[in-house]
Amino acid sequence: MVWPSKISHYKYEALLLLILFAGLYLRIDNLGKESLWMDEAYSLMFARESVIDIIKTNISTIECISNPPLYYIILHFFIQLFGESETALRTASVIFGFLSIIMIYKIGELLFNKDVGLIAALILALSKFHIYFSQEVRSYSLQVLLVLLSFYFFINLFKTKNLKNSIGLVAANILLIYTHHYGMFIILSQNIIFFIIFLFSRPNVNLNLKRWLLLQAAIVILFLPWIGVILNILLSGQSGKVWFTPPVKWLMYTFKEYSGSILLMILFGLLSLYSIVTWIRNKPKEGIAGKDYWKIHFSKNSSIYFLLVWLLVPILVPFIFSRIARPIFLIRYTIAASIPFYLLAATGIKSINRKSVVWASLALVVLFSFINIAEDRAINYKDKWRDVADYVDKNSNSGDLILFNSGDNNLVSFVFNYYSKRTDLNKKPFPANAEWIRMEEVINEIQPVVADYSRVWVVIYRDRDPRETIKKKLCEDYKLVYDRNYTAGTPILYDSGNINLLLFSKEINKNSGKLPYKSIYAAEKNL
Repeated sequence: MVWPSKISHYKYEALLLLILFAGLYLRIDNLGKESLWMDEAYSLMFARESVIDIIKTNISTIECISNPPLYYIILHFFIQLFGESETALRTASVIFGFLSIIMIYKIGELLFNKDVGLIAALILALSKFHIYFSQEVRSYSLQVLLVLLSFYFFINLFKTKNLKNSIGLVAANILLIYTHHYGMFIILSQNIIFFIIFLFSRPNVNLNLKRWLLLQAAIVILFLPWIGVILNILLSGQSGKVWFTPPVKWLMYTFKEYSGSILLMILFGLLSLYSIVTWIRNKPKEGIAGKDYWKIHFSKNSSIYFLLVWLLVPILVPFIFSRIARPIFLIRYTIAASIPFYLLAATGIKSINRKSVVWASLALVVLFSFINIAEDRAINYKDKWRDVADYVDKNSNSGDLILFNSGDNNLVSFVFNYYSKRTDLNKKPFPANAEWIRMEEVINEIQPVVADYSRVWVVIYRDRDPRETIKKKLCEDYKLVYDRNYTAGTPILYDSGNINLLLFSKEINKNSGKLPYKSIYAAEKNL
């Protein structure tokens, strides 16, 4: 690549600052626009508790299988300082996402040079995938930052085996696996890299096996308190209730989500492939040259291999495990693997020798990224709880009953109450304390619940009543006044969905007689 080698030190800094500013702006823009969705409400519910209760609650729920308590503890103190507005809650993730842009630049510089670092920082700054999770009250942007810190110290261990890098690696990895259990696949990646280098390059590299094993032992010991929790969940079979076996096509979807669109996935894929082909073509035929080949730095040859292990292990290991054992795979859990994908694409651009092709590639990255972002801004991915609560607040009468129907009734009422300002409404779950239940089996129990109310609101989340059993049952005694679906985007990456809000009343046209259910439904569907 011709042009970057002529960029002065000050121009590098100016370009990096411009990229950082763009990344920060895109992460704070419209930060509080969308309502909290269910997973974000889950985070807030945890964070409101004391630190001790956060740990206890986390242990007793299925949430711990993927999300240990560290993020919730951080969020707990964050809301003590800045409050519980959507903007305040999501600001922590913005900070983590912004710092990740700095760290990917550092990683690119360590593995290759400043050119690759800048390009990778640009890709991450404009990534729709990462912008989304930098505006999410969840642990994913923290997970990415900790993975980058972990690899930063890991890479530096090959350069300088001092106490600072050893402590930094252990600390980063412990914080990582107490943030998300997929951090274990990152640690596995590092061990694969270490042992392959140790076994096949031992005469040419100064690696201390004993020191490395001590570092891994320290990580295991510090994580021992949580290992029993993971085993209990896996052995009990609870994880199978939440996730399903991923189809093979999800591997392609994973890279599509990393890229943000099919076009950008193709571009990143071609650039990554070009970087790999260039690596194979330029690899020394005589093998590793020079006794300090690994000790001094990672050259392009070793770094491409390094990135491939980092990319593939956190995706393929949980994917294969989910196919042959127990489902644990979700695309967003693999978010750390998107980083080496971006670095490979950046390396591909750096490897191009034609200046015009370099500029064209960069232009396409920027163009496609902004198209993705613009399209994303037009889509509401998250549950529209603000709209639902606002409508009920404005149109309900004092003493109205609100029934919350879902697999987790407490959480639905929690997020509704986050937005609702009314305190004079009666709120009940139906069915009470039941999860993933067939509504037909319990529908007759609804009559004593609603018997004393002339107006009943029903909130049905995520099509938990697909046969409209509640609607049909209540129409036997009530008139259907309001029926609306509040729909959010539902691509594979995101879990948001429909909220069906209904209002039944005995007060309207009491003397007009009952209409058949189908007639009522047809008349009120368009309200």
